[in-house]
Amino acid sequence: MRRSAISFLLAALTFSGRAHAADWPRFRGPNGTGVAETSALPDGIGPDKHVVWKTALPPGHSSPAIGGDRVFLTAFEGDKLFTIALDRGSGKILWRRESPRDRHEKLDTQNSPSSPTPATDGRNVYVFFPDYGLLSYTFDGKERWHARLGPFDNMYGMGVSPILAGDKVVLICDQSHNSFAAAFSQADGKQAWKTSRPEALSGHSTPIVYRPQGEGVQGAGIQIIAPGSFRLDAYDLASGKSVWWVNGLASEMKSVPVLDGDTIYINGFNTPFNAPGKHIEVPSVKDALAKYDINHDGALQQSELPEGPMRAYFPFEDINGDGKLDEAEWKSFQAVMAAENGLLALNAGGAGDMTAAALRWMYRQRVPQLPSTAGLPWSDLHALLFRLVMEPPIYARDRAGMPIRETAGPDGAAPLALVLWATPSRPGGVIR
Repeated sequence: MRRSAISFLLAALTFSGRAHAADWPRFRGPNGTGVAETSALPDGIGPDKHVVWKTALPPGHSSPAIGGDRVFLTAFEGDKLFTIALDRGSGKILWRRESPRDRHEKLDTQNSPSSPTPATDGRNVYVFFPDYGLLSYTFDGKERWHARLGPFDNMYGMGVSPILAGDKVVLICDQSHNSFAAAFSQADGKQAWKTSRPEALSGHSTPIVYRPQGEGVQGAGIQIIAPGSFRLDAYDLASGKSVWWVNGLASEMKSVPVLDGDTIYINGFNTPFNAPGKHIEVPSVKDALAKYDINHDGALQQSELPEGPMRAYFPFEDINGDGKLDEAEWKSFQAVMAAENGLLALNAGGAGDMTAAALRWMYRQRVPQLPSTAGLPWSDLHALLFRLVMEPPIYARDRAGMPIRETAGPDGAAPLALVLWATPSRPGGVIR
């Protein structure tokens, strides 16, 4: 079930009556923290409980972005792509604008052509459709500019959301080939820079902004923190140069990093075989060919590999889709299977390779695949791990539509009788 299969999907659920107290300008709110200042929340919500308004919408997996009196999201109907603006107070649809669509890219069954969440600066809104590119509209729905991008080559389809930093729109495009980070002018959509990310193989982790102490607000010294396969990079917003980086991440990053002061928390998961004690031995290219290359063509086909992870993960490692693994693809498979799932705490800042100096600690047990941490002022390691692993964030929802209270447990969930694919926004005491 997706948005159109539910009678309302975008429901505002009020708890404190403090409407319009804050904005929620991007995916997971201010700088991706997932935290909103609000008063106490109730112990239950439902389709007919605490509902302020509800509005029927087309399907789509984007989360709402909120600026001023507007709520923005993206959707699709048939082959058409839309940006939709609603009134924050009433839920009334104020306008919807169709985006051009150049193509229909491959999508995982759990993805959609309108998964990326809009970003807003309080005056304009910026949206990314992987089947076309970036577009910007005024709050009244007038198109300001568009920038064609792609085509892309992510086996799941693209899911990353754009962010705003200084005077730029920043987008991380990780895919099977030619991954990159890019920045565009908020004023006219012209590309300011584009930086290759050769290590990134897949994933859809939306970046955050880091301002080293004493730096300005319009670009000088501002850095974009972007996790990817095996490493996290900090890009200079003005030039796109990778200022510093940390190795040791999982091979497929989906979660959003969270910044608490000068500490970055980031978690990553790829397969169960990347957990402690679960790694499998992957032979060298030479040994694998000697043992498994039955037809002696210098490559490995799925049918030649033994039952188990090597055969099961073949579709993910056949990067060029030619039905066999060459030397480069097998080495990539080795790296993927050697990586470790984990939650990392990193000291932000530095220059060059900061792997040894930045890593504060790494937690490897029971790390989730998709959820991100919450940007709260954790007092110690135990509190952080307990909230991430044992207590999901307030009203976090899984794909079965189960909201989880902060006091999660056998009695801490109440069915909503719907399936949610997007992350709720929750500024001003209202969940949308």
